[in-house]
Amino acid sequence: LISPPMETPYAVAAVKVLSDLVRTSDATTVMELQLQLKQAIEVLTKQVSEISVRSGCEIFMVNLSRPSHDRSDFASWKQRMIMMGEAFANSTRSFRDRIAQHTERFFRDGLTVLTHSYSRVVMNCLLHASRHYHLNIIVCEARPASGTDITPGMRTARELAEHGIPVTVVPDVGVGAIISQVDMILVGAAAVVESGGVVNRLGTFQLAVVAKEFKKPFYCAAESYKFTRLYPLTQSDLEMQTQIAQLPVPNELARADGLIKYAAPILDYTPPAYITLLFTDLGILTPSAVSDELIKLYHE
Repeated sequence: LISPPMETPYAVAAVKVLSDLVRTSDATTVMELQLQLKQAIEVLTKQVSEISVRSGCEIFMVNLSRPSHDRSDFASWKQRMIMMGEAFANSTRSFRDRIAQHTERFFRDGLTVLTHSYSRVVMNCLLHASRHYHLNIIVCEARPASGTDITPGMRTARELAEHGIPVTVVPDVGVGAIISQVDMILVGAAAVVESGGVVNRLGTFQLAVVAKEFKKPFYCAAESYKFTRLYPLTQSDLEMQTQIAQLPVPNELARADGLIKYAAPILDYTPPAYITLLFTDLGILTPSAVSDELIKLYHE
């Protein structure tokens, strides 16, 4: 149903899958259709370990269940649900450009920006800012690579270079050595949780800790469909509350007869205390404002 890696955001792809299910379903009642959707969501969330798939499914089901939607005419209600899913998918196309516009005033000529891993929304922000300012961009490798020949950080560097933008790649363990040269940190997110904390590629949390120690602003750019009703307090909480994939075992350790354990969850959790601001399509938010936005998203 959803085959990563993919260019369409996972949350949007999930909504499209559910919309297609509504369109093609042979259900004759609302309850029957809701049961089919719940079964599809179970399959989706098991097959794809992306938290935003869960977010997209939850947003769709919340809209499906809104009391304002008249269900007395099943055919008309079904058509409205299909249109709602399509409208959601279409509206998200402008989110990244909106976020890039919000970030523009935080850049200036000569600014040194440190980013981590690969994020489409961060790439869009950097490309947008680079049209107006000369930036010094540093990217952490985000090792190890997961199923590709290059790491996510190297992918970021390669794409920036293809746009004629100079970039410096540093190993993840080298952040402390270069942090004094950095003016700001900008990362993406796999999810933004209720506390205003961020779930992102492994290594983001240690980057945030170093940034806080050196009093560097730590910003996160994320689309609102990544806002998730999870409330982890620690990394172990995150792993208990959702399915987190593991990074592949490096070849150097693969033949150790099972005596060496390689602990590498693909995501880690950065608490809100380490985050300066979040740039979203809803505006520029403090971490404490995320819970209010989640209430609006799911209950209004």
